[in-house]
Amino acid sequence: MDEKRHILEIRYDSLKYGSTQTGNSYEDIVVQCIQWLKNKLGIELFNCDHTDTINKLKDENDNTVKIYKQMMVLSSGGAAELTAAQGRDYLLPFIGELRELINENKDLFDKDPDIKQLLEQYLDDKEETADYPYIYVSWEQPVASQNYIVKITFDYLQYRYTTLQHLTGTCKDLGMERMNNAIEYLCKSGSFTKGAKI
Repeated sequence: MDEKRHILEIRYDSLKYGSTQTGNSYEDIVVQCIQWLKNKLGIELFNCDHTDTINKLKDENDNTVKIYKQMMVLSSGGAAELTAAQGRDYLLPFIGELRELINENKDLFDKDPDIKQLLEQYLDDKEETADYPYIYVSWEQPVASQNYIVKITFDYLQYRYTTLQHLTGTCKDLGMERMNNAIEYLCKSGSFTKGAKI
């Protein structure tokens, strides 16, 4: 429990291969912990509202934190997992590349503002109406071996919870510092805010 930020985290390791547990074990861990906190301790809990997470991360001026990958489910039913090219400032394919094309050819597009507006409106609509089940956020450090990526899964467990998963680097030298830093950043940036009561 982080009293300063009023955040409750349920942390658990991945299950070992050959585990004898049955059912959806990760979901069971989360549900049991929440039920125990509410029923036994009488703690009032609220969801983590992540509505603005992607926009906040894109708008943030911190060059060390980037959206590295995102799953995008379009309103048309199509879906794609977009992975940024690391050598190109973490530009996501398709939508990011089209926006870059417009910016790089500003003089040409300024000659016909209707076409520019049409393309930008199309891209805005695609992004606004898409669903993003998960994103990967990269934290770049001065020493490359200390870089790490955290996967954020939205609306986990029947659209109720947000999960974070540390994916890269070894935490042995830093304890849980990387996840602590990631959570602190997401809270301070306004990516995570207080949501509806559980």
